[in-house]
Amino acid sequence: MEMYADILFFVNAISTFILLDLTSRIRKCKIVMKRKIIASIIGGAIAVMVICFYDIGFIIRICGFVVIPIFAFGIKRAEIIIFSIMSAIMSAVFMAIDTFSQFSEVYVNNGIIYFNIPIIRFIAVFAITYAVIVAGMYFFEKYKGQKYKKVKIMVGDKSVTIKALVDSGNLLREPVSGLPVIVCEWSRVMSLFDNMEFNDFRENVVEFRIRLVPYKTVGGGKRIMCAFFADSIGLVDENRVIGGAYIGITTNKLSDENKYSALIGATI
Repeated sequence: MEMYADILFFVNAISTFILLDLTSRIRKCKIVMKRKIIASIIGGAIAVMVICFYDIGFIIRICGFVVIPIFAFGIKRAEIIIFSIMSAIMSAVFMAIDTFSQFSEVYVNNGIIYFNIPIIRFIAVFAITYAVIVAGMYFFEKYKGQKYKKVKIMVGDKSVTIKALVDSGNLLREPVSGLPVIVCEWSRVMSLFDNMEFNDFRENVVEFRIRLVPYKTVGGGKRIMCAFFADSIGLVDENRVIGGAYIGITTNKLSDENKYSALIGATI
Protein backbone atom coordinates (compact mmCIF):
# COMPACT_ATOMS: atom_id res chain seq x y z
CA MET A 1 0.00 0.00 0.00
CA GLU A 2 1.24 3.49 -0.90
CA MET A 3 1.38 5.71 2.19
CA TYR A 4 1.60 9.46 2.66
CA ALA A 5 3.58 10.64 5.67
CA ASP A 6 1.27 13.58 6.38
CA ILE A 7 -1.84 11.37 6.50
CA LEU A 8 -0.02 8.76 8.59
CA PHE A 9 1.05 11.47 11.04
CA PHE A 10 -2.39 13.12 11.20
CA VAL A 11 -4.37 9.90 11.69
CA ASN A 12 -2.14 8.65 14.51
CA ALA A 13 -1.92 12.05 16.20
CA ILE A 14 -5.73 12.10 16.40
CA SER A 15 -5.75 8.46 17.55
CA THR A 16 -3.29 9.34 20.33
CA PHE A 17 -5.40 12.34 21.36
CA ILE A 18 -8.49 10.11 21.67
CA LEU A 19 -6.57 7.45 23.59
CA LEU A 20 -5.25 10.03 26.07
CA ASP A 21 -8.77 11.35 26.57
CA LEU A 22 -10.10 7.84 27.21
CA THR A 23 -7.26 7.10 29.63
CA SER A 24 -7.98 10.26 31.61
CA ARG A 25 -11.70 9.35 31.72
CA ILE A 26 -10.96 5.88 33.05
CA ARG A 27 -8.54 7.16 35.67
CA LYS A 28 -10.78 10.16 36.44
CA CYS A 29 -7.81 12.48 36.31
CA LYS A 30 -7.25 15.78 34.57
CA ILE A 31 -4.72 16.25 31.82
CA VAL A 32 -3.39 19.64 30.75
CA MET A 33 -4.50 20.37 27.17
CA LYS A 34 -1.01 21.54 26.17
CA ARG A 35 0.47 18.23 27.33
CA LYS A 36 -2.27 16.28 25.54
CA ILE A 37 -1.62 18.08 22.25
CA ILE A 38 2.18 17.68 22.43
CA ALA A 39 1.82 14.00 23.41
CA SER A 40 -0.50 13.52 20.42
CA ILE A 41 2.10 15.08 18.13
CA ILE A 42 4.66 12.67 19.58
CA GLY A 43 2.24 9.82 18.82
CA GLY A 44 1.98 10.92 15.19
CA ALA A 45 5.75 11.23 14.89
CA ILE A 46 6.27 7.76 16.38
CA ALA A 47 3.87 6.31 13.80
CA VAL A 48 5.96 7.74 10.96
CA MET A 49 9.14 6.40 12.58
CA VAL A 50 7.65 2.91 12.92
CA ILE A 51 6.96 2.78 9.19
CA CYS A 52 10.26 4.41 8.15
CA PHE A 53 12.34 2.15 10.39
CA TYR A 54 10.26 -0.96 9.85
CA ASP A 55 12.87 -3.47 11.11
CA ILE A 56 12.84 -1.91 14.59
CA GLY A 57 9.27 -0.63 14.35
CA PHE A 58 8.01 -2.91 17.10
CA ILE A 59 10.62 -1.61 19.56
CA ILE A 60 9.83 2.00 18.65
CA ARG A 61 6.12 1.35 19.18
CA ILE A 62 6.70 -0.26 22.60
CA CYS A 63 8.74 2.78 23.61
CA GLY A 64 5.84 4.92 22.44
CA PHE A 65 3.44 3.10 24.77
CA VAL A 66 5.63 4.28 27.64
CA VAL A 67 6.83 7.71 26.49
CA ILE A 68 3.44 9.12 25.42
CA PRO A 69 1.51 8.53 28.70
CA ILE A 70 4.53 9.56 30.78
CA PHE A 71 4.70 12.86 28.92
CA ALA A 72 0.95 13.40 29.32
CA PHE A 73 0.37 12.16 32.87
CA GLY A 74 3.80 11.84 34.46
CA ILE A 75 5.38 8.58 35.62
CA LYS A 76 2.24 6.66 36.62
CA ARG A 77 2.14 2.92 36.03
CA ALA A 78 -1.67 2.66 35.87
CA GLU A 79 -1.91 5.32 33.14
CA ILE A 80 0.79 3.57 31.08
CA ILE A 81 -1.01 0.23 31.33
CA ILE A 82 -4.45 1.66 30.55
CA PHE A 83 -3.10 3.68 27.60
CA SER A 84 -1.51 0.52 26.18
CA ILE A 85 -4.73 -1.46 26.62
CA MET A 86 -6.78 1.30 24.97
CA SER A 87 -4.30 1.33 22.07
CA ALA A 88 -4.76 -2.41 21.60
CA ILE A 89 -8.55 -2.06 21.70
CA MET A 90 -8.53 0.76 19.16
CA SER A 91 -6.29 -1.28 16.85
CA ALA A 92 -8.70 -4.22 17.17
CA VAL A 93 -11.67 -2.01 16.28
CA PHE A 94 -9.90 -0.69 13.20
CA MET A 95 -8.95 -4.21 12.15
CA ALA A 96 -12.62 -5.19 12.46
CA ILE A 97 -13.61 -2.19 10.35
CA ASP A 98 -11.02 -3.23 7.78
CA THR A 99 -12.36 -6.80 7.71
CA PHE A 100 -16.08 -6.10 7.57
CA SER A 101 -16.23 -2.82 5.64
CA GLN A 102 -15.66 -1.60 2.11
CA PHE A 103 -12.58 0.42 3.07
CA SER A 104 -9.79 -0.80 0.83
CA GLU A 105 -7.07 1.43 2.20
CA VAL A 106 -6.98 0.61 5.89
CA TYR A 107 -3.69 -0.55 7.41
CA VAL A 108 -3.05 -1.61 11.00
CA ASN A 109 0.35 -2.86 12.17
CA ASN A 110 2.21 -2.61 15.48
CA GLY A 111 -0.62 -0.42 16.75
CA ILE A 112 -0.07 2.03 13.87
CA ILE A 113 -3.22 3.01 11.99
CA TYR A 114 -3.35 4.29 8.42
CA PHE A 115 -6.16 4.92 5.97
CA ASN A 116 -6.61 7.23 3.03
CA ILE A 117 -10.35 7.81 2.76
CA PRO A 118 -12.69 10.79 2.32
CA ILE A 119 -13.07 13.15 5.29
CA ILE A 120 -16.67 12.08 6.03
CA ARG A 121 -15.62 8.44 6.34
CA PHE A 122 -12.59 9.51 8.32
CA ILE A 123 -14.81 11.23 10.92
CA ALA A 124 -17.25 8.30 10.90
CA VAL A 125 -14.48 5.75 11.58
CA PHE A 126 -13.16 7.67 14.59
CA ALA A 127 -16.68 8.34 15.88
CA ILE A 128 -17.50 4.62 15.72
CA THR A 129 -14.23 3.70 17.42
CA TYR A 130 -14.71 6.24 20.20
CA ALA A 131 -18.35 5.16 20.72
CA VAL A 132 -17.41 1.47 20.96
CA ILE A 133 -14.73 2.09 23.58
CA VAL A 134 -16.83 4.52 25.64
CA ALA A 135 -19.78 2.09 25.55
CA GLY A 136 -17.48 -0.70 26.75
CA MET A 137 -16.24 1.51 29.58
CA TYR A 138 -19.83 2.37 30.56
CA PHE A 139 -20.99 -1.24 30.76
CA PHE A 140 -17.83 -2.27 32.61
CA GLU A 141 -18.37 0.44 35.24
CA LYS A 142 -22.08 -0.38 35.49
CA TYR A 143 -21.84 -4.13 35.89
CA LYS A 144 -18.53 -4.70 37.62
CA GLY A 145 -18.75 -5.99 41.17
CA GLN A 146 -19.02 -3.35 43.85
CA LYS A 147 -16.57 -3.48 46.72
CA TYR A 148 -17.35 -2.50 50.28
CA LYS A 149 -15.32 -1.83 53.42
CA LYS A 150 -16.25 -1.69 57.08
CA VAL A 151 -14.96 1.62 58.34
CA LYS A 152 -14.56 2.58 61.99
CA ILE A 153 -14.61 6.34 62.54
CA MET A 154 -13.08 7.53 65.81
CA VAL A 155 -13.53 10.98 67.35
CA GLY A 156 -12.11 11.31 70.85
CA ASP A 157 -13.36 8.36 72.92
CA LYS A 158 -16.35 7.71 70.65
CA SER A 159 -16.58 5.61 67.52
CA VAL A 160 -19.03 4.28 64.95
CA THR A 161 -18.63 1.48 62.43
CA ILE A 162 -20.26 1.90 59.04
CA LYS A 163 -20.36 0.14 55.69
CA ALA A 164 -18.71 2.15 52.91
CA LEU A 165 -18.72 1.70 49.17
CA VAL A 166 -15.26 1.85 47.62
CA ASP A 167 -15.72 4.61 45.06
CA SER A 168 -12.85 5.26 42.64
CA GLY A 169 -14.58 8.53 41.76
CA ASN A 170 -14.23 9.87 45.30
CA LEU A 171 -11.05 11.90 44.96
CA LEU A 172 -12.07 14.53 47.49
CA ARG A 173 -9.36 16.11 49.62
CA GLU A 174 -9.59 18.71 52.34
CA PRO A 175 -8.00 21.68 50.55
CA VAL A 176 -5.75 22.91 53.38
CA SER A 177 -4.36 19.66 54.81
CA GLY A 178 -4.71 17.52 51.69
CA LEU A 179 -6.22 14.72 53.79
CA PRO A 180 -8.76 12.40 52.13
CA VAL A 181 -12.48 12.95 52.63
CA ILE A 182 -14.89 10.08 53.32
CA VAL A 183 -18.46 11.03 52.47
CA CYS A 184 -20.96 9.78 55.06
CA GLU A 185 -24.64 10.09 55.92
CA TRP A 186 -25.19 12.34 58.92
CA SER A 187 -27.62 9.86 60.51
CA ARG A 188 -24.78 7.30 60.79
CA VAL A 189 -22.28 9.58 62.56
CA MET A 190 -24.50 11.88 64.60
CA SER A 191 -23.99 9.65 67.66
CA LEU A 192 -20.41 10.95 67.76
CA PHE A 193 -21.89 14.33 68.62
CA ASP A 194 -24.59 13.32 71.14
CA ASN A 195 -27.19 12.93 68.37
CA MET A 196 -27.50 16.67 67.87
CA GLU A 197 -29.25 18.09 64.83
CA PHE A 198 -27.10 18.78 61.80
CA ASN A 199 -27.83 22.52 61.84
CA ASP A 200 -26.62 22.71 65.45
CA PHE A 201 -23.55 20.61 64.62
CA ARG A 202 -22.30 22.85 61.82
CA GLU A 203 -22.44 25.93 64.02
CA ASN A 204 -19.67 24.48 66.25
CA VAL A 205 -16.90 25.05 63.73
CA VAL A 206 -13.99 25.24 66.16
CA GLU A 207 -15.10 22.59 68.66
CA PHE A 208 -15.73 19.92 66.02
CA ARG A 209 -12.88 21.00 63.71
CA ILE A 210 -15.20 21.58 60.79
CA ARG A 211 -13.89 22.43 57.33
CA LEU A 212 -15.64 23.34 54.08
CA VAL A 213 -14.79 21.03 51.18
CA PRO A 214 -15.67 22.10 47.61
CA TYR A 215 -16.91 19.43 45.22
CA LYS A 216 -18.64 19.04 41.89
CA THR A 217 -22.00 17.36 41.36
CA VAL A 218 -22.60 14.79 38.62
CA GLY A 219 -24.13 17.57 36.53
CA GLY A 220 -21.01 19.70 36.89
CA GLY A 221 -22.37 22.14 39.47
CA LYS A 222 -20.12 23.37 42.28
CA ARG A 223 -21.14 22.78 45.91
CA ILE A 224 -19.67 22.99 49.40
CA MET A 225 -19.69 20.12 51.90
CA CYS A 226 -19.23 20.34 55.68
CA ALA A 227 -16.59 17.93 56.95
CA PHE A 228 -15.29 17.18 60.43
CA PHE A 229 -11.91 15.80 61.43
CA ALA A 230 -11.78 12.17 62.57
CA ASP A 231 -8.84 11.31 64.82
CA SER A 232 -8.37 7.97 63.12
CA ILE A 233 -10.01 5.66 60.61
CA GLY A 234 -10.05 1.92 61.14
CA LEU A 235 -10.43 -0.46 58.21
CA VAL A 236 -12.01 -3.35 60.07
CA ASP A 237 -11.71 -6.05 57.38
CA GLU A 238 -8.05 -5.21 56.80
CA ASN A 239 -7.29 -4.97 60.52
CA ARG A 240 -5.45 -1.68 60.16
CA VAL A 241 -5.82 1.90 61.28
CA ILE A 242 -4.85 4.88 59.17
CA GLY A 243 -4.18 8.42 60.31
CA GLY A 244 -6.68 11.21 60.52
CA ALA A 245 -9.12 11.98 57.74
CA TYR A 246 -12.09 14.24 57.17
CA ILE A 247 -15.66 12.99 57.13
CA GLY A 248 -17.80 14.86 54.62
CA ILE A 249 -21.43 15.06 55.68
CA THR A 250 -24.50 14.53 53.51
CA THR A 251 -28.05 14.63 54.82
CA ASN A 252 -29.23 12.57 51.83
CA LYS A 253 -29.31 8.82 51.43
CA LEU A 254 -26.32 7.47 49.53
CA SER A 255 -27.98 4.15 48.74
CA ASP A 256 -31.67 3.75 47.97
CA GLU A 257 -31.44 0.13 49.11
CA ASN A 258 -29.41 0.94 52.26
CA LYS A 259 -26.51 -1.19 51.07
CA TYR A 260 -24.00 1.35 52.35
CA SER A 261 -23.94 4.69 54.12
CA ALA A 262 -20.54 6.09 53.13
CA LEU A 263 -18.23 6.54 50.14
CA ILE A 264 -14.54 5.90 50.58
CA GLY A 265 -11.83 6.52 48.00
CA ALA A 266 -10.11 3.52 46.44
CA THR A 267 -6.69 4.82 47.54
CA ILE A 268 -7.49 4.81 51.26
